[in-house]
Amino acid sequence: MAIVLVLLACAYIAVLAFLYRNQEAMIFPGAKAHGAPPSLSGYVGQTLELESEWPGQVYKAWYFRRETSRGTILYLGGNASCMVEERDRLVWLAQNFEMSIITLDFPGYGANPGQPGQRQILDLLRRWMVHFEKELKLPSESFVYFGHSLG
Repeated sequence: MAIVLVLLACAYIAVLAFLYRNQEAMIFPGAKAHGAPPSLSGYVGQTLELESEWPGQVYKAWYFRRETSRGTILYLGGNASCMVEERDRLVWLAQNFEMSIITLDFPGYGANPGQPGQRQILDLLRRWMVHFEKELKLPSESFVYFGHSLG
C-alpha cells in the first residue's frame, strides 16, 4: 500500500511540474493564419509594420483610417485567434462606430514572430503605442480600447 501511495505522489508531482513548466504555452497557444485585411466601406486600409527583435522579421498590424473619425479603436483579438480570424468583428466595428480602427496580432500569433506570453504581449503593446503616436501622430488619449477574450 505504501508503494502505491509513493507512486501516486510521484505521478502527482510529475503532473504539477509539467503544468508549471508549460503554463505559458497552454495559456497563450498562439494562432497561425495569414491573409489580407478585409475591405471596409468608408475606410482606407493599410498594413503597418514594426521591426522585431529578430533581423528581417516584423510585427504586423492593420490600420483602417476613416477621414471623419472621432478617434481610433484599438481592437485586440482573443486567445488562439489572430487578425485574419477577427474579420467579422472588424466589419461590425466599422458598421457601428465612426472611428478609425487598428488591430494587431500578439507575438507568436498570425504572421508575427516570437513566443506568446504575458510579458511579450505587454512589451509589444507598449512599442506599438509609441509607434502610433510618433509615426501616425495618433495620441494615446484618442484611443478607445476594445478587446475580445485575451484582448
